[in-house]
Amino acid sequence: MNNPRPEPPIAEIDRSPVFLIISLIVTVAFAWPAWLIIKSVNPWGFFMMVPALIAGFHALWLILNPFAWIYEDRIEIRPTWFHNHLFYFKDVTDVQLKKNHFYLKFNDGEVERITINGIAAKQSATLLKVFGGK
Repeated sequence: MNNPRPEPPIAEIDRSPVFLIISLIVTVAFAWPAWLIIKSVNPWGFFMMVPALIAGFHALWLILNPFAWIYEDRIEIRPTWFHNHLFYFKDVTDVQLKKNHFYLKFNDGEVERITINGIAAKQSATLLKVFGGK
């Protein structure tokens, strides 16, 4: 079977270090009490460790993956582990940046709001320039 090679991205948009530190603090806030309860041989520690493991996995995912990948004809935005967006440039007619949100207007008149919490502050202008917005 002939598998095509994945297309390398032209650029990557990074996450904000403050956002990453906050996600690590949330993980520690879940994991520390759960560890103390498990250490005292209480079965409730197991139930408390489940959200701590989910928060830890999400924090690790945020650290290892950039906010967005820019390809030649599209952009892939991954703000969180649960939400992934793929946008093609040929469909986008207008882009505006207002209060940590991108507003994309498509050819059919539909407007989509993208929350960009967690993006590095210096790279929001880069993302806006890629889309060709104002």
